[in-house]
Amino acid sequence: MKLPIGSVPRLSTVAIAALLVPSLLALPQAAAAQVTAVEGAEARDPAVFGETIDVRVVNVEVVVEDEDGIRVTGLAPGDFHLVVDGEEVAIDYFTEILGGEAVRRAPPADGSAAVESVPAVAPGEAIGTSYLVFIDDYFAIERDRNGVLEALKADLPGLAPGDRMAVVAFDGRRVEMLTTWSDSGRQLERAFQDALGRPAFGLQRVSERRVFENVGASEGGNPLVRGARSFGLDAEERVYASALADQLQRSVAAAVATLRGFALPPGRKVMLLLAGGWPYSVASFVVDNPARVITQEQVTYGPGLLAPLTETANLLGYTLYPVDVPGHAGAFGAETDDRILSANENRFGDNLVIDSLERERQVEWALKHIAETTGGRAVINADRVDAFETAVADTRTYYWLGFTADRRRDGRERSIRVEVTRPGLRVRSRSSYTDLTVETERAMAAQSALLFGNAPAAPLVVEAGAPEPAGRRGEMEMPVRILLPVGRLASLPTAEGHVVRVELRFAAIDEEQRESDMPSIPVFLTLTEEPPENGVVAYDTRLLLRRDHQTVIISVHDAITGRQLATQVEVSPSGL
Repeated sequence: MKLPIGSVPRLSTVAIAALLVPSLLALPQAAAAQVTAVEGAEARDPAVFGETIDVRVVNVEVVVEDEDGIRVTGLAPGDFHLVVDGEEVAIDYFTEILGGEAVRRAPPADGSAAVESVPAVAPGEAIGTSYLVFIDDYFAIERDRNGVLEALKADLPGLAPGDRMAVVAFDGRRVEMLTTWSDSGRQLERAFQDALGRPAFGLQRVSERRVFENVGASEGGNPLVRGARSFGLDAEERVYASALADQLQRSVAAAVATLRGFALPPGRKVMLLLAGGWPYSVASFVVDNPARVITQEQVTYGPGLLAPLTETANLLGYTLYPVDVPGHAGAFGAETDDRILSANENRFGDNLVIDSLERERQVEWALKHIAETTGGRAVINADRVDAFETAVADTRTYYWLGFTADRRRDGRERSIRVEVTRPGLRVRSRSSYTDLTVETERAMAAQSALLFGNAPAAPLVVEAGAPEPAGRRGEMEMPVRILLPVGRLASLPTAEGHVVRVELRFAAIDEEQRESDMPSIPVFLTLTEEPPENGVVAYDTRLLLRRDHQTVIISVHDAITGRQLATQVEVSPSGL
């Protein structure tokens, strides 16, 4: 459809979405469009949130050790084999990092110039590390968490020139950024001090477990032999396991959103994941009996729950250092009788139950799985007070390998294996990367804005009307007018006129941190004239929402340039 300047033609919208929780749907609706000029704040250059993740060149950080665990230096590109999806590929870029400095860099194998996604470093140049700290307040017990936080705070002087740190916390409902990237010791100390004062909810997780165990005891069951002949979970076990799996998924999703929100810092990328006790196998954690084999997959198995985190880390090039916040019971002082079950009596009739090593083993396996899959190291038990020191030591000396990926944008995960030709050496690196689709890239940027509230305030102008009751109970509709800044969007001159292609995206998150998917509406505009710099097209639609207070993110993706503009709207059902 051609849109002549000054006319008001009609556009139609096509919704690609389903009702979810919180449900959000762009309803088909006629939309008036007109190219006009705007002045003032809305006329400024739009800011861009999120960035397209370029994995055209995949960087792989490789640690090489001998049989005694001593770092091996001085290797050359010819000492490595890089295998992707079972086939050896050329190492196009190679840099050795020693003590945080680049000591040697090999030119691209084909003699071409480096590209932007490859670190442009020279011998002697300091290579900074970006440390992203994720604090799991949802599973952690305050005393245990604070012991780790105090240790991290005390180790802040270990930041080297060029290093930076960001701190994020999750309480089961909301992801809160305590500080963005900073190399200021004072600012980071304040962030950790704020983290120390936050409530932690690990005791609730312990209480939920005690309730589950007491139900079994009240029915005369001995937890050590409960269902010993069963290969599946009984009714009470399924209820508790499902709840625990949902809680773990929520924490994992928060960590994933944190990675996406801090996707592209400079230098080496590291996440210190302060996990409050995530089990590798939820079913085994619930059963708590290593002699009982559970063969029926009645809840998602551990790797499936953790996969979104490890895949996202590998996609973005983050090395994960998960920290065992609970550690051994009593490590940070005497236990109260109801805080942690380890080494504490829990009476089931005449039976005395000790919280077995099985549950602690499940927690450690989860941490090791996360670390090994992303090339990091699990910081377990007493070592957790040295978490930062461990990460620093582990990320100062390594090899930076890069290869040119065959980008198909099919969303497939591709395996990575690094081998060393010299005998007696072992390597540690991430195990895969994902060939990100364009759709996923856009959704990642929008989700960052949604969960962190960092959508820019002015670049996309949206006029939201008052919510109205919808046809079905518990839902509401909100009229929205989006002023598409066509003067600042790319347009392609054609014989028919100037073509503008955008996608509208909508997402919502309620007070319980429940999210919708990201429905998108493709919009194609053909303008008879090149629009003025401050030209806009008014686009009207209606959003179908659950009748709860929530934040709605509305974003516009320029399909030609890849730029994204966004704003957020607070929606309240009051008065309905």
